[in-house]
Amino acid sequence: MKYDIEKVANAIKFFKENGTKHLGKTKLMKLLFFADKEHLLRYGIPIFDDKYFKLPHGPVPILTLNIIDSLNEIENFDLIEYIDILKKHISITKENYNGYSFNNFEIKKPFDIEIFSKSELEVLELITNKYKDFTAIQISQLSHLLPEYKNTPLSEIIDYSKMADTQSDYINFLL
Repeated sequence: MKYDIEKVANAIKFFKENGTKHLGKTKLMKLLFFADKEHLLRYGIPIFDDKYFKLPHGPVPILTLNIIDSLNEIENFDLIEYIDILKKHISITKENYNGYSFNNFEIKKPFDIEIFSKSELEVLELITNKYKDFTAIQISQLSHLLPEYKNTPLSEIIDYSKMADTQSDYINFLL
């Protein structure tokens, strides 16, 4: 399995088309993390195959973050192929919500269900239903409760094997 920007683009479209509120960059990063985590727990493999780093606002898929950050202004020419693909699917505009600026994703091409396996779609639907009403702050706070986040040094990679462990704090937060 390798990183697939088409999956990321279609996940963004899936989240948008299925009623995810407040979908800016921060919330997207957490939704991708929780989707990979859930798929790992259920099926033993991630959906997106990105590397997650522990950053101050929670776990972040670093390649996806760099691609999105370069979408409007190319900052990293090593990512140009990914950027060109993502630009065919979405555009990003700056929006304001309650005094906060966030990235708003505008869909350019329809969602492609064929990109995902049945199990991946099942997990995307679960994650969407579970977190669609969360704000970026709420979902970031939730991610901070996870042992794999707590036990990883800042700016280090969160290991997939740690993501697949059981998490009592996470479960208690949701109950």
